[in-house]
Amino acid sequence: MRYWISFDKGRMMRDEIKFFILYILKYNFFFKWELKKLEKLHSLSKNEIDILKFKKIKKLLKKSLKSKFYRDLYKTHNIDINGIQTIEEFDKLPIVTREMIQGREEELLTKTPLLLFKGSTSGTTGSALTVYYDYRSVVIKNAYIWMYRNSCGLKLRDPIVSLRGELSKNEISKYDRYTNTLHLSTFNINSKNIYKYHRLIKEFKPKAISAYPSSLSSLVNILKEHNLRLNVELSLTSSETILPEQIKTIEEFLNTKVLDWYGNAERTIALQNSSGHYQELLLYSHCNYLKDSIITTNLNNLSSLLIRYRVDDSVEIEDNKIVSILGRSDDFIILKDDSKVVGTIGGIIFKGVNGVKCGQIVQNRKNNIDVNLVISNFTSADRELLIENIYKILGDSIEFAIRYIKEDEIIYTSSGKFKVVINNLL
Repeated sequence: MRYWISFDKGRMMRDEIKFFILYILKYNFFFKWELKKLEKLHSLSKNEIDILKFKKIKKLLKKSLKSKFYRDLYKTHNIDINGIQTIEEFDKLPIVTREMIQGREEELLTKTPLLLFKGSTSGTTGSALTVYYDYRSVVIKNAYIWMYRNSCGLKLRDPIVSLRGELSKNEISKYDRYTNTLHLSTFNINSKNIYKYHRLIKEFKPKAISAYPSSLSSLVNILKEHNLRLNVELSLTSSETILPEQIKTIEEFLNTKVLDWYGNAERTIALQNSSGHYQELLLYSHCNYLKDSIITTNLNNLSSLLIRYRVDDSVEIEDNKIVSILGRSDDFIILKDDSKVVGTIGGIIFKGVNGVKCGQIVQNRKNNIDVNLVISNFTSADRELLIENIYKILGDSIEFAIRYIKEDEIIYTSSGKFKVVINNLL
């Protein structure tokens, strides 16, 4: 397959096995069954959807009796969950924050963690949070993604280019023949490599590009500088805030339609944008939109409960429609070869590093960063993993210093917001 760059046969075989296993896990009979169920939801009335939603909420509350965290929480607040008979009553339950559950993630579980998939997210402060998913919730999440993609005209096995940070600084591309996806590195997008990126995409002829907004914007801007045009029908963005000017530039230069998906690693919320505003996915979650946050509840993961969980992003609403997501806007890191690494890289660098209460990356010189840490029980293993993550994502030539600081030394924007990555070269 021409899209493989590495000639390491052992590595190629490992990647091939990995892609095959992921395909079997994600695109099997259960996936097709869940997808059909989701598609039928659109034929139901709002009242029927509301009834089904509350049934899911009641099931969650019943499951919460098996969770130590929620048993303790509701006992402390003298709450009898059996007495909750309406969604309005459910919306009065205590709000759960990231700080409340950090270090207590297994107390959220209703079954042994040995039976669950385990992930990690750094959130908005760079501090690690372990998240668990049961297999059914993984399949359902994938079914929701493909219900959205199908509605936009994309079908399973259509060729897709992925610019979502799956590859390290030491790689350019990998091809997954099972999903017909060409993975491209987000960490090597620069003028030196742009002709290679252009050739790979042009020869692959993707129907869609799935990307971080900042990665796709960086690619398009460099393509424009070199007058290298491409035509891609759909551009599927997620994981960061996408700005109107980014959408305009991407759509004009790639002759594409930008479709944005908003979600979080905890999987307590998912919003799709295909008509100029964001919509909730039916029965994915239950959300309350506040001025400075969103209170979310996952309706499909019964093994690791997040009920009334606060997400520190907010939305802009006009005419009762969500027109934009506020938050998740970070600077990027500039490397030696002028590659611009997206702000979400902070989440990858701090991923799994449990001893970090708060982490922030500051750049004052090209190819040089300060990694500022507020720590608690920070071990040598945490430090080794942090360094491994830095080199894996930013390459062996990156220069960095790890600095241990106090909480009052963390840098905030003029509006008081925290950013994981701050680039003082901009």
